[in-house]
Amino acid sequence: MSTEGRRTLDSRVRAVAGENFWNTMPLGPDGVRVVMTDGPHGVRRQVGGGDALDLEDAYPATCFPTASALSSTWDRDLLGRVGEALGVEAAALGVHVLLGPGMNIKRHPLCGRNFEYFSEDPLLSGTLAASLVRGIQSTGTGATLKHFAVNNQESFRYSVDAVLDERTLRELYLRGFEIAVRESEPWMVMCSYNSVNGTTASCNRTLLTSILREEWGFDGVVVSDWAATGPRAEALKAGLDLEMPGSELNTGELLRDTERDAVTAFALDRAVTRLDTLAEKVSTHVENTGIDANTIAKHDALAAEAAAAGAVLLTNDGTLPIDTSGSLGVIGEFAESPRYQGAGSSRINSARLTSLRDALGERDIAHLFAPGYDAARPDARDERKLAEAVAVARGCETVVLVAGLPAAAESEGVDRTSFALPQQQLDLIEAVTSVNPRTIVFLCNGSPVDMGWASTTPPAAIVEAYLGGQAGGYAIANILFGDAEPSGRLAESVPERLSDLLADPWFPGSIRQVQHREGVSVGYRHHATAGPAARFPFGYGLGYGSTEWSDFSLSATTVTPADVRWGTTTPTVYAKVRNTGGRPRRECIQVYLADAREVASPARVLAGFTSVDTAPGEEVSVEVEVSADAFHVYSPRQERWVCPPGEVIVQVGRNSADIVWESRVDVAGSDSPEGVTDERVLGAADDAGFAALLGRSIPSPRPARPFTRDSTIAEIQMSKLAGLVLPRLLRAVASRAGEKGESNQLLESAMREFPLRSLASASGGKVSWKIVDAALVVLNRLP
Repeated sequence: MSTEGRRTLDSRVRAVAGENFWNTMPLGPDGVRVVMTDGPHGVRRQVGGGDALDLEDAYPATCFPTASALSSTWDRDLLGRVGEALGVEAAALGVHVLLGPGMNIKRHPLCGRNFEYFSEDPLLSGTLAASLVRGIQSTGTGATLKHFAVNNQESFRYSVDAVLDERTLRELYLRGFEIAVRESEPWMVMCSYNSVNGTTASCNRTLLTSILREEWGFDGVVVSDWAATGPRAEALKAGLDLEMPGSELNTGELLRDTERDAVTAFALDRAVTRLDTLAEKVSTHVENTGIDANTIAKHDALAAEAAAAGAVLLTNDGTLPIDTSGSLGVIGEFAESPRYQGAGSSRINSARLTSLRDALGERDIAHLFAPGYDAARPDARDERKLAEAVAVARGCETVVLVAGLPAAAESEGVDRTSFALPQQQLDLIEAVTSVNPRTIVFLCNGSPVDMGWASTTPPAAIVEAYLGGQAGGYAIANILFGDAEPSGRLAESVPERLSDLLADPWFPGSIRQVQHREGVSVGYRHHATAGPAARFPFGYGLGYGSTEWSDFSLSATTVTPADVRWGTTTPTVYAKVRNTGGRPRRECIQVYLADAREVASPARVLAGFTSVDTAPGEEVSVEVEVSADAFHVYSPRQERWVCPPGEVIVQVGRNSADIVWESRVDVAGSDSPEGVTDERVLGAADDAGFAALLGRSIPSPRPARPFTRDSTIAEIQMSKLAGLVLPRLLRAVASRAGEKGESNQLLESAMREFPLRSLASASGGKVSWKIVDAALVVLNRLP
């Protein structure tokens, strides 16, 4: 090969790996370095943009409510406006592409990163993600769907193999991504760390090429999660375009493989072309000017609006909203030092932060305050703080108690270990409600908690405020005094207990395997079909005021499938909503399908939704379109989506457990139900059933030994002499990853569970494959 040819090849190989943690190499004829940064609910632009992970040192930006709160709005328009605001701030901070939204399915409440994800339902997830992406990209900033795919836990996320049947994969875990890809055309999709049915996501050609590109039509860039890349040539051929951050180890191997293999060379050319196309979409020069004060103020108001719209009123005996004339007690450390976002890579350096006490102060609302608990020591009981809180409760007409999960409980890298609120908060709720029945509890948490206390010591009202972002204090105050309605509807079920969930025995699995034996029976699909009723069902929320729904009808009673699944014309549901109360009210009309065909399906599945605002006495006509693909099911045996003939019941509900009207439609499908009648898709009872559902024997998890490049540090540390060969590698990675609080917490998690391959890649060239392979030889010879 000539010197010029080698130089050209070298530059192309380097183009498919990041220059550092956040930038690509120069791309396209103008040499654009595409700048990326974390940002599901804000722009976390690291100061200096350095070659290290630093979660603490970032430019100020608006921290919007997290996805768990945004999804509870069920509001496409609002998500679009939040997306537009994110795009504007990204551009002001010199960012080309935001790494979000996250849209993995909430399989289990204890997933530590559920606050970053939308819902347990793929239609709601995909639709809202598409709205957010369109908003972001309307500003010229790119968006990234993540984490593709079946990344539903933080435990063992780097090494675990998600084992599931094809129908569950398609209908539950991929459908939301498909909706978002088709409806919003994101610039990027990020692959996950885990494996899916035996193949690492970064090297999974079925996911990255056959499904994502050939079936769904995605034409953007597939990027790795950070240090998630498997063998580089294998990943490139599977469809992974961009490795982030870049690795000298992988780049060197790819250069050698490209010289030897024409298929790898072709894949390289394809990836470089896609990256050059990405470079053409972004401006050649983006200056980090910072976000101006007017934008910060405007977006702070939007964040407060979104926080109130996503807050869910779970119970209310009429106490809410309150007036300003009575004495008010405020209890809870989170009322003064708010819990408003999750921990990990999504952590935003908030441009502003308003606590509930701050918001009350701006209104000149006098109140007594007691912290009640110590959020930094959630397991400690403080009798003095408890006594102070009880005294405040006794002395006030109304009490607002702000509770929730401690920050350490909800973070990237670790799953929750308990479904309950901290015991000190449970004791506080019981003590305060016992002396003051006019106690209103606001919950600040990223995912559901055990709410048995809601029955044993019921407060006057409970509001699930989720993680409301920097303006959450304003939102709580606005809800409290009736200036805003808590108009949210749950985007996830709140179970009575974890043991009610079919997924619970199989979460989070082991270091090498998690089995999805519950099939499609996740969330409300399970509660509505065969499981115990949820304490608060999917789609539930009270709001203020009251409405009556009437005059239901369908635009058609027959569905004729089109040749192309997404081309099918489906019915529209018509209804009228009348506000019968004395307050403005936002109502959410949910449409479900109950399949009466020869198909094994959950009792009902969300097929459409819309929200409508009504003034007192106003009657509004409502239309809800049924999703174009709602009548299709995936047949693993036929290896395609099918639409068998028969009856399907269209249901209209206030939530998944409260159906107020239904009507039958005839599906004039011509497909055979072959492959979609197996009831085991609703949950496989035993090993034999799960194997039958998979269509193969249940795979055995990869054994810990012999050690390979894919072995995790936790596995390698099983060797008695691992300490002789690991320290150098760990020091090299730690030196590159930063030295501050949350960075260290995330690093510690990664150090335990990262594969050796990823740790070596992340060492910045300080550890070679020669050293790694020699160490493996030694480790495999020793006990």
